[in-house]
Amino acid sequence: MNPVAFLGGPPFNYLDHLAPLSYFLKCPLIVEDYECYKLGLRHYPNVNIQLQTINFMEIAKQYNLILLSTQRTIIETKAILQLVNANHVRFCYCHHGQSDKIAASRDLPSLSERDITLLYGERQNNMLKLNRSNKYHKFMIGNYRLAYYDKYREKLSALTKNEIFQQMDINKKTILYAPTWTDNDNNYNSTTFFLFCEELINKLPDNYNLIVKLHPLLERYNTAHTYKILSYDNCKQNVRVIFNFPPIYQLLDKIDIYLGDYSSVGYDFLYFNKPMFFLPTKKVNLHKCGMNVPSIDEFFKHIGNDQSHLSKIRKAYYNESFSPFDQTTPLYDRFQAIDQKVITLL
Repeated sequence: MNPVAFLGGPPFNYLDHLAPLSYFLKCPLIVEDYECYKLGLRHYPNVNIQLQTINFMEIAKQYNLILLSTQRTIIETKAILQLVNANHVRFCYCHHGQSDKIAASRDLPSLSERDITLLYGERQNNMLKLNRSNKYHKFMIGNYRLAYYDKYREKLSALTKNEIFQQMDINKKTILYAPTWTDNDNNYNSTTFFLFCEELINKLPDNYNLIVKLHPLLERYNTAHTYKILSYDNCKQNVRVIFNFPPIYQLLDKIDIYLGDYSSVGYDFLYFNKPMFFLPTKKVNLHKCGMNVPSIDEFFKHIGNDQSHLSKIRKAYYNESFSPFDQTTPLYDRFQAIDQKVITLL
């Protein structure tokens, strides 16, 4: 097996999935977008990230397994390779997040284009079965993004502190608001961004920090409103609005309270087993792991609730979503031979 990962361009959040995976599979990550390349070098310094225009004929000569994180890219790439008679190249797909949208989507593309699908855990496998997408080669990869952060925790934490928290009072508790974006399917009604973001910033008490992490697709589809919210960045010493910051675990490690809606970041936050709040949106199972609040006023009214009674259910959901909830075993050790495990599926 001679793998390579592709990232054609924005949105840059795919970096946080393909870069750690490339590290553990010991393969290069080729990106075509210069801004993605710069972000990759800064946040994933131990990954072999290369900036180049993808030449599919050359790729087919050098590699026989392509890692991708979007289904559409797989379909397009496979069609191009067939035109140049590169039928020996296989495709490995990694989901860009543990998302309930997989189960909700009625337009999920066929998995027949993929030779291997990497799954975070049993929950993702069950979601795909709901879409009758159970005939595929799969590998339960677990939480490889967390393992990468765990390996380089000291260096990555320092980078996050300098880039995000430099002006903040670290003695204050920090809230992360991570809304998802408006899906193409209008039936989702998934994001709370438009209704609540400005109110949240304006009503923030002085004794809390707030970080608003914008989904990159909000800029693409809702440009004006996104840039209006970005103008709030550093409007107060305890407010940051971040956009071009792809890694998630080094950020979540410094968060005390999660506020979200339908975003997969909520599943990532389960690992830290801290209070979670959800604003009104489509109800999903993740919402059982925290408190549902109908408004910003209600959120701040209950913000002191430590939610200790929800600790067990958060652990159970994390176990099902990723891997056993064990913070004593070095995560990195679980992924040392992952490249050999993937080979056995080919």
